[in-house]
Amino acid sequence: MVEAVIVDRALLIMATLHERDGMLTRTAQAEVPPRVEYELTDLAESLIPHAVALADGASDHVAAIEAHRDEFDRRTERGR
Repeated sequence: MVEAVIVDRALLIMATLHERDGMLTRTAQAEVPPRVEYELTDLAESLIPHAVALADGASDHVAAIEAHRDEFDRRTERGR
């Protein structure tokens, strides 16, 4: 149960930060139990193609990224 509270708190913190940045709108519904809806703003929607392009670019370099991770782990003994 403690893990669920931590995850819920982390999600709330991230949603609040994204709301502050103008990425989300938050609408609280006057219901029991309370319900909150989040929606992407136009700003957030405009960034989706850029995020997809970044993810696509990263997926094109998975082997190189993994090689760098392996080298880092060997150098720092993180792999042990």
